[in-house]
Amino acid sequence: MKEKAIGRWYKDGEVICRQGEIGDCMYLIQHGNIELIHRDGSKEFCLGEFGVGSFWGEDALLERDFVRKATSRAVGEACVLSIERRMFLSRIHEDPSFVLKVMQQMSRRAQALQAALMRSATTEDVVEAIAGSPPAIKGPD
Repeated sequence: MKEKAIGRWYKDGEVICRQGEIGDCMYLIQHGNIELIHRDGSKEFCLGEFGVGSFWGEDALLERDFVRKATSRAVGEACVLSIERRMFLSRIHEDPSFVLKVMQQMSRRAQALQAALMRSATTEDVVEAIAGSPPAIKGPD
């Protein structure tokens, strides 16, 4: 399997990216599993474990100076491909359906977050989280 993967290999427990770092790429799992961990003070929460074909960190491709919200680390041996913004844009031009896959996963995550908020928060909290404040409109970079 190692000869077919083009990403980087990680050992069990090895960190792929850290919470708080500025992100400039997304990641795609080619072999094995990873877990996403969020730290809040001295507490650590596992946000989920993901396997082959899963990706994360796509927000870093869509927002400049994106701060990672979680640490990712290998569960067992894992091979992970990093995809930088330039490669992502090139991939979209080659296969427009690729961006649809990314958007579908982002939509599923947003729906799961909304469901969790609705289960655990007050109505006012849910409305504020879903509505948010309107994004600032910026000129071209």
